[in-house]
Amino acid sequence: MKTRNLRRGNRPILDEKGYATGILKSVIADIGIKEERKGRDIEEIEYQRYVFSFDVKGIVDNIEMKVITGTVINDEPPHIIAKGRGIKKEKPVYNRLTTACIGLNLVSEKELSTIDDKRLDEIEKSLEQIKNISTTFKIVRNEKTGFLNIDPTTIKIIEKTEKPSKI
Repeated sequence: MKTRNLRRGNRPILDEKGYATGILKSVIADIGIKEERKGRDIEEIEYQRYVFSFDVKGIVDNIEMKVITGTVINDEPPHIIAKGRGIKKEKPVYNRLTTACIGLNLVSEKELSTIDDKRLDEIEKSLEQIKNISTTFKIVRNEKTGFLNIDPTTIKIIEKTEKPSKI
């Protein structure tokens, strides 16, 4: 029997609001390498980062997607996005790691201003222990590459609901 060469394209399954679901498999502390041009020379710079690995539900099969963040948790949002007029329309925007930690319930927004070294150690340990957590998140298209990415500001744990008891 002849094998087929054509296959179906895979993409994340989105709900009506543009959210996908998936399993956060792990969060790994890693070293990244970035190339930077200094005049004619190209210099490789190493930096610390976290890599969040997800298995996202796709129309054909699961899709492995990653979110790469820095290692700094901000106590104040670096900038504010406003939609429309008035202070009620303003939304604080933290860096990728901070928003992911808030979405995964590892830290609360109120707690950010009082984080000390002991609390940072607890958060780091919690990140390292993450395994197979059901999550939901928005999928966005990268303007430079055209690829689909997970928006780290929208990562949330899917709460497990109890089955209703029979009466």
